[in-house]
Order: sequence, then C-alpha cells, then structure tokens
Amino acid sequence: MIGGMAIVQAGIADFVLLAGLGVHTSHPLWFVLFSLLTSLVFAAILLFFVAAMQNPGRFVGVVLLILQLTSSSGTYPVVLSPTFFQKLGPWLPMHYTVDGFRYIIGGGNSAAMTTDIWRLTAYGVVFLVLSFAFFAVMYRRQYKGTTTGKAAALEA
Repeated sequence: MIGGMAIVQAGIADFVLLAGLGVHTSHPLWFVLFSLLTSLVFAAILLFFVAAMQNPGRFVGVVLLILQLTSSSGTYPVVLSPTFFQKLGPWLPMHYTVDGFRYIIGGGNSAAMTTDIWRLTAYGVVFLVLSFAFFAVMYRRQYKGTTTGKAAALEA
C-alpha cells in the first residue's frame, strides 16, 4: 500500500513536471524510473521511522528532510554551507537523488548515475529490511504473548 502510494505520487509529480511545467530531459523514461526509485526509497525510510517510533518517527522524518535539503546541493551549492553539512551530505540519500536528477536533466557522467542508482537502492533495501525486522519482532511479541496466555488458560 505504501509502495503503491509512493508510485502514484511520483507519477503525478512526473506528469506535472514533464507535461505541465515542460521540464526538458534527454531521457524522459530514465527520469520517470529514477523518480519512482527515489519515491520508493524515501517511502521505505519513512515507513521504518514511523513504524518504529510513531509520531516521533514523523518528527525524525522532518528533521532528516531538513538535514538533507541543507546538505545535498539541492537549493544552492553545498560548498557554500558550513563544513558540517558538506560532510553530512554524502551519508544521506537525497545527495544521490539530486545528483541523479542533475545527470538525467542536464546530462553528465553515466557511471556516476549508475552509482547513484545503486546507492539509493542500497538505502531502500536497508530500510525495508529494518522495517521487516521491526514488524517481525512486533508480530513475534504479540503472537508469543497470546500463545502464552492461551496455554496458561488451557492448563488452568
């Protein structure tokens, strides 16, 4: 469900950008596929934080967004930012998202684009595994608690 919502949102954004605003790219298919990957990766990240921490997880998501916006060269060159943000950027997924979209829209090094795709995929896989592990632990706790309660009731 969350993945489907991420795909729909990316599709709407792509349509608005490409058809509505007329953003030109030499690789429209790559643009759409990369935006789908990006959307799914960020959905996986937010899924983990919100599932594991509920409302505080939403807050962590907003803080992560703010950190990424200031350290990814998305708004202005990161070299103009404090050293903290320059060093933080390569550790956050938006750094590779902005880099990938720059390549797709403006042209550039396709090897770097491949690296961006792999790094974003790695972020997505890591956070999906973390989410799966969290849900498995929670299910086990709930299931174990119910079975123990039923077994105790049957023994009595």
